[in-house]
Amino acid sequence: MKLAMLLLVTLIATRPVHSTELQHSVGIGLQYSGLIGYQLSTSLSQGRIRGSIGLVGVSLGYDHYITETFSFGATYTKSLRTVYSVNLSYMPKGLRNSGWLIALDLGHMPDDDAEGFFRTDGTKNVVWLSAGYQF
Repeated sequence: MKLAMLLLVTLIATRPVHSTELQHSVGIGLQYSGLIGYQLSTSLSQGRIRGSIGLVGVSLGYDHYITETFSFGATYTKSLRTVYSVNLSYMPKGLRNSGWLIALDLGHMPDDDAEGFFRTDGTKNVVWLSAGYQF
């Protein structure tokens, strides 16, 4: 998984990007690092790569555009717990435009990295709502 994260970060860092191609957003949920966070993304021809940093963690993800307003993607979030999730996102004004974004995340939290209060028996599956505003 660390290799996949390194490859994704390298792809974002080495891709020639103009400042007008970057989208900035703020929000809550797994796509925004589990709690309130700031997200930076860049659009590709059929999707977008996104990374966020928040109060309690970081997340990386990719979304594939299904239509102009819907996308399907995956997110890796590392905060108090590690969460692997898939998501369905909806943006009424279009995914490449400014406006509100709402997403349903279905995630899996392995138990092997939890400590103290967050330690439980076995793994957990979660359903989470992410919401944010893209500038």
